[in-house]
Amino acid sequence: MKPLSARFPFALKMMLLTGALIAILMGAGLFYLYSVSSNIITQQTESHLRDILQGGLLRFSPGLQKDLRLLTQEILSRAIPITEKELLAVQESEDSLSPEDIDSIITMPEYGRIIQELRAIKASTLPADAQWKKFHQIIRDAQGNRPGIRYAYLLIPHPLHPGYSIFLADADYEAIDMNGNGSIDDEEEPTNPGLIFPVEGLTIQESLQKNILTTAKEFEKDKWGTWMTAAAPIRDAAGNMIAVLGIDISAQSQMYELQKLREMSFLLLGIAILLIPASSFFLARWLAKPLEMLGTAVKKVSERNYEIRVPESGNDEFAELGKTFNEMVTAIRSYSENLEVLIDARTLELSESLAAVQALKQQQDADYYLTTLIANPLFRDRNRSQTVNTSFILRQKKKFSFKHWSSELGGDLCVTGNIQLRGEHYSMFFNGDAMGKSMQGAGGALVMGALINAIMVRSQTNESVKTQTPKEWLRDAFHEMQRIFESFDGAMFITCILGLVQETKGQVYYFNAEHPLPVLYRDRKASWFGTSRQMYKIGNPFQETFEVLKEQLKPGDIVILGSDGRSDFIDREDPDDDFFLDVVEKADGEIESMYESILQAGEIRDDISLLRISYLGKENEESLKGSNEIQKTIVSLIHEKKFEEALDTIQHIHAESFFYHYYRSYIAFRQNQYTAARESLEKAIGFSAQSVQAWKLLGRVYAKTGEKVLARKCLERVLEIKPDDEKTMRALNKL
Repeated sequence: MKPLSARFPFALKMMLLTGALIAILMGAGLFYLYSVSSNIITQQTESHLRDILQGGLLRFSPGLQKDLRLLTQEILSRAIPITEKELLAVQESEDSLSPEDIDSIITMPEYGRIIQELRAIKASTLPADAQWKKFHQIIRDAQGNRPGIRYAYLLIPHPLHPGYSIFLADADYEAIDMNGNGSIDDEEEPTNPGLIFPVEGLTIQESLQKNILTTAKEFEKDKWGTWMTAAAPIRDAAGNMIAVLGIDISAQSQMYELQKLREMSFLLLGIAILLIPASSFFLARWLAKPLEMLGTAVKKVSERNYEIRVPESGNDEFAELGKTFNEMVTAIRSYSENLEVLIDARTLELSESLAAVQALKQQQDADYYLTTLIANPLFRDRNRSQTVNTSFILRQKKKFSFKHWSSELGGDLCVTGNIQLRGEHYSMFFNGDAMGKSMQGAGGALVMGALINAIMVRSQTNESVKTQTPKEWLRDAFHEMQRIFESFDGAMFITCILGLVQETKGQVYYFNAEHPLPVLYRDRKASWFGTSRQMYKIGNPFQETFEVLKEQLKPGDIVILGSDGRSDFIDREDPDDDFFLDVVEKADGEIESMYESILQAGEIRDDISLLRISYLGKENEESLKGSNEIQKTIVSLIHEKKFEEALDTIQHIHAESFFYHYYRSYIAFRQNQYTAARESLEKAIGFSAQSVQAWKLLGRVYAKTGEKVLARKCLERVLEIKPDDEKTMRALNKL
C-alpha cells in the first residue's frame, strides 16, 4: 500500500477535474459571446457606413459632377511634372501643386460647392436633427455633438500608377486646432487638393481599380486611430468613373464597448476560477465519503475481518454498491468457514477430470501407435538397383509417446522399389502428402501406402503387367489410385509424384498430381525438374486429364522430391520459389544436410518428406557386376583384420555408392579413426537414409566420442525405421 504522503485523494481529483471542466466550458462560452458580439458590432457598423455612402452618392447631381470634372482637369493641368520613378519614391504623401496653385483652386466656386456637399454628408450623421446651411469645417449640433463620420473626401487614381491616388477635395482641408490643445496635430494637418499618396487600404484600392462600392469587413488601425472605411465610385450617366467618394468612421466607441465586454468576461472568468475550486472540493468530499467508507471496509476484509458492513441507505449507485459489498463479505465468510471442504471437493473433481483426460490421451496415443505399426512397414526404400540409388527422409509433424515408445504420425509418405516392364528394369519412386492433420492425414497415407505396395507386388508377379509400357503402367496406377480415393466422397485427397527411372538409359517417366515441383541437381547447380503442368490432387472428382511427363537423366544427376513442408514455416513468411533451390545447392544434393538447413530456416509448420534419386549410369552397373562377391570378400578381410587389403578391395566398388562409403566407415571405426568413420557414414546415409546398419554404426561412433545426445538421436532414427529392433532398444536405454 502506498504511504499517505504519496496518495492523491479522490476529493482533490474531483475538485481539479470539475474545476478545470467548468473553467474550460465557461471560458469557451465567454469567448464565443465576445466573438459573436464583435461580429455583430462590425457588421452593423459596416451596414451603417454603406447606407451613409449610398446616400452621399445621391448628392452628386449632374451639375456637381460637372464641377468635379472641371476640378480634376484644373488639378491635373497645374500638377508639377513627375516621373514614375519619382512617384514610386513617395512614402506617405506629397503635394503635386505649388502653394499658389493650391490657394487658387481652393478659391474656385466649384471647389467650394464640392466641399459643402462633403460636409453635408458628414452633418447627416449628427445625433440631432440637421438643417440645411453652409457648414464650416468644425460641425456640431446644438448640444455640441460631432457627426459620426470623421472624414469625407474625393479621390482619383494617379494616371502614372494605380497604386497611387490624388486628393481632389477633403471636407477637412483646413489646418484647424479641432481638439483645442493649442497645436496642429497630425490628424489636423490640411489635406490640400492635388495631394499624392500611396493607397494602402484594400477598400480604397478595390473601389479605385474595380470601379465598385466597397466597405471594410473589419476595423483597421493606423497612427490616427481605429477606423472603418467605405468607398464608392461617382459615375456619370454612361457609367464612367469621375472620382471616388471615401468616408471614414471612427470606431473608438465600438472598440470601447468591445473592451468593456472583454473586461467583463475576464472578470466573470476570474470570479469563476476563485469560486469553482471551493464548491468542487465540497462536492467531491460529499461524493468521496461513501467511497472512503467502502475503502476502510475493504481494508478490514483484507485483515480477515468478515463482520464489517457498510451502510445501505439511499437509492443511488453508492447504496447499491454497499449492498453488493455486504453480500460479497457474507459469501467470503461462508467460503472461509468451509474452505477445506471446498478445496477437497474441487481437488477430487480435478483429479477425476485429469484421470479421464489421461485415459483418453493414452487411448488416443495407443491408436496412434497402432497406426504407425501398420503404416511404417509400408514406407520403405526397397530399391535395390545398382545404377539408381534412392534414399528418403520422412518427418511427421505430430509427435507422441505411448508407454516407453516414442514415434510420430502424419500424412507424408515415400516408397521406392523395382519392377520390370517389357524386359527393361525400372526403379519406382513415390512421394506423397495426404491432406489433413494427424489421424486424417495418416489415414490417407496408410491407404496410399498399402495401395502403392499392392501395385508393386502385382507388377512383380503378374505377367500381363510386365508387358506394359512405362506410360501404360503409370496410367493404370493413376486410375486405380483415383478410383480408390474418389470413393471417400471428398474426405480424402493426396498430392503425389509417381515415377519410373529406366535403370540403364536414365529415362524418367512420371506424373505430378498437384505436388511441389522436383529439383534437378546437375553439375553442382540446382534447377526445377520437368514442367509446371500438373493434374489435380488424387481423389478430386473433377480430374480432367492424365499426362505422363518424360525427362532424360545423365550419369551423376540427382533428383530431389519433397512435400510442401520443405518451405512451410510457422515463424516467418513463406520463402520465395528459389529458397529450396538454394537449400539443395548448399547441401550438395545430400538430403540430411537439406533437412538441417530447412530446420535452421525456421519452425516447420507441416510434415516434411524428401526423396533423393541418384542416377549413376550404365557404366556403374557394369562395374558393379559381381559386387555381392566383392562385399563378401571385404567383410571377410575385415573380420581377419586385414584392413589394408580390405581398403584395396573397396576400390573395385563404384565411388558414388552406399557400399563404398559404408565399408570405408566400418574399417575406419575398427581402426579407431572415428572422425573419418563419421564423415564416410554421413555420405553413405546420403545414398540410403533408411539404412539401419549405417545409423547403428553412426550411433556407435558418437558413443565412442562421448557425444551421447547425438548417439541417442541415431538410435531413435533406427527405431523409426525398424520399431521392433529390441537390440537397439536396449542400447538406447543404456544411453
